[in-house]
Amino acid sequence: MMEQAIAGSRDLWEGYLVHPFVKGAEEGTLTPKQFETYMVQDSIYLKEYARVFALAMYRAETLREMQLFYDVLSVVINDESFTRVKYLRRYGIDPDRVDEIAPLPENKAYTDFMLEMASRGLAEALMAVLPCMLSYLYIAKEVVKRSPDVLTQSPYGDWLADYASERYAEKCSRWAAFADQLCDGYSRERKEELAGIFRVSSQHEMRFWDMSYAAQ
Repeated sequence: MMEQAIAGSRDLWEGYLVHPFVKGAEEGTLTPKQFETYMVQDSIYLKEYARVFALAMYRAETLREMQLFYDVLSVVINDESFTRVKYLRRYGIDPDRVDEIAPLPENKAYTDFMLEMASRGLAEALMAVLPCMLSYLYIAKEVVKRSPDVLTQSPYGDWLADYASERYAEKCSRWAAFADQLCDGYSRERKEELAGIFRVSSQHEMRFWDMSYAAQ
């Protein structure tokens, strides 16, 4: 299932690698305003992303499923939030006041889509959230491969390091395997439908990069 889903969005993922925001983070040329906008909006996004996992955990039918959703929820709340708090404070923003900031339209459209998919079922929820998780691993690994010093030389290296780590890769591998297991036995039509959800989320990912880079 995941091989099919990723293949159906490969063109978008390749586009992430040459996106001016990603290239700017790699080269250290993003403006502070661009990265600040990204960090603020991503912090808002992660709150809603966590809600999707909480909703999926509520809908889970087995203890193992609950544990897997809780595992990723803990990564979102603890690991990713830690790095964001550090950057927000660097920009003079109180992390506790981010909730008072409105999401930009591209951000809200993305989180609304994920929550809608999560309300339909576990498979839909997974296909909506996995593009974010898996594409960040893909981006970080490819960026580090082509620019080995990026984690220490770019001012945005700490952010990339979160997604280039072996711990994060292991989490992604577990979740991809879980999705494959959950969708095993589905009809071709059902898998195509789920791959379509995965692609829509991948399109939202691209719009998130566009939104962040457009910040002035």
